[in-house]
Amino acid sequence: MNNKFDHIHINLQPSYSLAAILIVSHCVAIILIWLLAITTAIKILVTIAITYSCVYYLRQDALLLNNNAVIAFDLFEKMQCKITTRSKKSIRCLIAPNSFVTPMLTVLIFKLEKPLSLSPFCSVVILPDRIETNEFRRLRIWLRWKYRQSDTQK
Repeated sequence: MNNKFDHIHINLQPSYSLAAILIVSHCVAIILIWLLAITTAIKILVTIAITYSCVYYLRQDALLLNNNAVIAFDLFEKMQCKITTRSKKSIRCLIAPNSFVTPMLTVLIFKLEKPLSLSPFCSVVILPDRIETNEFRRLRIWLRWKYRQSDTQK
């Protein structure tokens, strides 16, 4: 029997809410560093590191500009998934059981067959502005019920 929930395809869009959250949190971190009683040289080095982190995560996760940024993914039975990067690489993976699902935020953690970098894991942060409303609802239902069922059937 074949139903429309055997497979789900999600196209991701840039998230300006995530961009705002990243910018604000990195700015707060910089302000807190400058309030500490440490030498100015250390403050400058840490500020540069935090700024680099902000730019990297804005490009990678919020604006989807890096070549390794996940722009789409397909979910299949038994926690299997295929992600597509901006550079058009398709990578098979599994959804990690520590992925996080709530009505306003979903964080998917993928265990990659072929790692994109040093880590065998990749994550995608999904806020409501990242995908269409019905797709977001369908994704959350799929993750909460379909994948939970496959966990209990093992």
